[in-house]
Amino acid sequence: MYCEEFSKHNFPIRNAYNPCFLYKRMEKQLKLSPSSLNVFLDCPRCFWNQFNGKKRPSGIFPSLPNGIDNILKHYFEHFRKKGIVPPEIEELGAKMYVGPEMKDWQSNFRGIQWTDSKTGVMLRGAVDEMLIKEGKLIVLDFKTRGFPLKDDTHEHYRNQLDTYNFLLKKNNRKVENYGYLLFYHPKQACKGKKCYIEFNTDLVKMKANPSQAEKVFRDAVACLRGKEPKAKDGCEWCTYSQ
Repeated sequence: MYCEEFSKHNFPIRNAYNPCFLYKRMEKQLKLSPSSLNVFLDCPRCFWNQFNGKKRPSGIFPSLPNGIDNILKHYFEHFRKKGIVPPEIEELGAKMYVGPEMKDWQSNFRGIQWTDSKTGVMLRGAVDEMLIKEGKLIVLDFKTRGFPLKDDTHEHYRNQLDTYNFLLKKNNRKVENYGYLLFYHPKQACKGKKCYIEFNTDLVKMKANPSQAEKVFRDAVACLRGKEPKAKDGCEWCTYSQ
């Protein structure tokens, strides 16, 4: 009845707080991911709009990084089947995790999942790779870049790593309080008359904070349950859309 009464006023979804639209959206389970939470951290208004009919404009998704990511997964799977680790991570003293969950955990359509009993909201994230050492899981994520790392490059992926560790803990898994980012960036190499492309690798260890991931998750859910928030200062998307 409330939705029917509200719809008589013909409020546009994109320009007004529309509880009828929100109600219909909440009939389906709300699903969040590290990428959507990154949008929330970047700008709560953009995040709110993303789930209320107005997503940020997106350009053409580059296929090269995605293609390299798929190759790396096959590359690591090759070593998993052999029971050894790739040379890039031999120094860690860890093993490749061989649990049957890996196929789901690596799937963008499933990932590691957890549903909050208080709100019914699902949080899920697909990992690139999983290691195990002394009975504890360690998240390993691949990153491809066109240039060598800057001092703060790894900080852009902190929320992602925090969220993976949080999800593992919520699935009652023993997990280390850190994870690794394995960065690949190309370099040209020449030997005599032959030139080819090689990839440099940088392995970065990062401490994970599952408690921070839970806070971000609950703040994001609270944001969606409220009215459209103010734009974050300096958000170019909000400046463009106003």
